Amino acid sequence: LITRSTNDITQVQTIIVFGLFVIVRAPLMAVLAITKIADKSAEWTISAGVAVVLVGHGTSHADALTYAQMQAQMTKLEYINIFIGTVEGNPQSTSMGEVPFAVLRKGYKKVLVRPFLVASGDHAHNDILADGGSWYSKFKSFQGIDAVGRSYGALGRIPEVQDVYIQHVKDAIQ
Repeated sequence: LITRSTNDITQVQTIIVFGLFVIVRAPLMAVLAITKIADKSAEWTISAGVAVVLVGHGTSHADALTYAQMQAQMTKLEYINIFIGTVEGNPQSTSMGEVPFAVLRKGYKKVLVRPFLVASGDHAHNDILADGGSWYSKFKSFQGIDAVGRSYGALGRIPEVQDVYIQHVKDAIQ
C-alpha cells in the first residue's frame, strides 16, 4: 500500500512538472521559433511592406494571454510587421475582428496569412486558409488591404523550429 501511494505521488509530481513545462516554456519556445524564422525573412517582408499574420488556435482558458504576450514580444523585438491572431479569437486583441484593423493601423496593405500551428490540420485548412469563412478570406475582403497571400506550411515543417523543439526536449530530459 505504501509503494502504491509513493508511485501515485511520483506520477502526480511528474504531471505537474510536465504541465509547468507546457504552460511556461511553450510560449517561450514559440517566441524563440518566431524570432528564428523572422531572422531569415523579416528584412524582406518589412522592406516589401508585407504584414505577416500568424494564426494559432487560441483558447478560452487563461493561457490565452500567451498569445497577447507573444504579440507584445514581437513588438519589443521590433518585428513590427508580425501580427498574432487566433482561431478562437481570445483574447479579443487576437480575434479576426481586431487583427485586420491592427494591420491597417500600422500602414500595411499587403498581408501573408500563415498558420501558427505545429501541424496543419483542420484549423489550418478550414479556419485559417480556406477561400470562405477564414482568416485568409477575411483579409481578401477587407477594405484597405490590396494583396493577400497564404502559406500552407505548418511551423513543425520548418527546420529551425524543429531544432528549437529538439533542443527543448533534450533540456527537459536532462
